[in-house]
Amino acid sequence: MLLAHGALGRYDTASVTTLSSGADKLPDRVKRNLFELFPEADGVYDIFGITECGPCISCLSAEDSMIKTACVGLPLPFVQVKLVDESDQQVPVGQVGEILVKGPTVMQGYYRNPERTAKAIKNGWFYSGDLARTDDEGYLYIVDRKKDIIISGGENVSAREVEEAFYTHPAVFKAAVFGLPHSKWGEQVTAAVVLAKDQDVTSGQLSEYLKKRVAGYKIPRSIHFLNALPESGVGKISKTKLKEMFTPDNV
Repeated sequence: MLLAHGALGRYDTASVTTLSSGADKLPDRVKRNLFELFPEADGVYDIFGITECGPCISCLSAEDSMIKTACVGLPLPFVQVKLVDESDQQVPVGQVGEILVKGPTVMQGYYRNPERTAKAIKNGWFYSGDLARTDDEGYLYIVDRKKDIIISGGENVSAREVEEAFYTHPAVFKAAVFGLPHSKWGEQVTAAVVLAKDQDVTSGQLSEYLKKRVAGYKIPRSIHFLNALPESGVGKISKTKLKEMFTPDNV
């Protein structure tokens, strides 16, 4: 919001030396803009967490914040983390799997909801629903929410990957990518975009821009321009509401 309201260069921000990010993914472009707004900060502590896990799971240190991009750091000392495939087998380094968490900060269960608890916690491990990969140093890289993976024509599309491509365009302030029902392909890749102040670009121009950055089947078939994206109380973009807004009535 500070960046959107033109705070860059208008104020003395030298007293701010520590920055942290949470609640939702932090696009690399926003991270770089934060460094310009707060030049005395030593970096951004990028925290990954889930309410059910206390809530913190991992943290990228400030000094690593531009060395390891799209990364949420190492698991914190008090939790165990592993990535598994659909068969609950641990995946090798570099391969995408669901994040499982175990530790004293993980909840015992959902209040008066044993069925949901049984689905979320198995053998002491909490199934997060988040997909990630690790590098050879054990750092976590969030790929997407499992429910946000779009399956179009049998191909898996990471909404986050396409959103990051949108964020590299100077006219894009915010972007959300999601799947809508499609009679032939199962789901259709769709996007909602908020333009930066005083910027103008067409959906066709954005599509052409994306062609150089993501595979053709990942390019949204429709791009909707909004004044603002629907958000939750903690600032997370609500893709459920976006789907409700743009799903045809006859589906």
